[in-house]
Amino acid sequence: MMPASALSTTLVILLVLIHSLASSSASVIAVDFEQPSNLSASVGDTASWNGIYNVYLHPSDSCDPTDAIVIYSRRADDGFPSYTFTEENVGVVTFAGSQCESGQIATFEIDAVAGMEPEVRDSVEGYNATVIVDTVEGYNAT
Repeated sequence: MMPASALSTTLVILLVLIHSLASSSASVIAVDFEQPSNLSASVGDTASWNGIYNVYLHPSDSCDPTDAIVIYSRRADDGFPSYTFTEENVGVVTFAGSQCESGQIATFEIDAVAGMEPEVRDSVEGYNATVIVDTVEGYNAT
């Protein structure tokens, strides 16, 4: 039988592995304002524009600039625009450029990160520890 300290160490290593796999699964999604698009992403993914545009988050989900939030201004910011999705973005998120009416618009459907909540399946008899089984984007950790 495995000592309690070895079992606890194993469980800690397992949880660290699950966390690192989930953290490394974020994607960078290239957005081209020259081609209007409907895209999908998950929390933790990053939208990145390959040109220098003014980029706004449009709460209206259209070209209506009411309450738009500046994500990137080519006059004030260096580099290229990017935006990392958070839990607050789950649902529909729309970005627009200065020339939205000419097609500089991209709509994303944002999903929560799948596989992050561990499922408790069984407890180890005689120990105050729980065995956690989880799957993170194609990786099984048991």
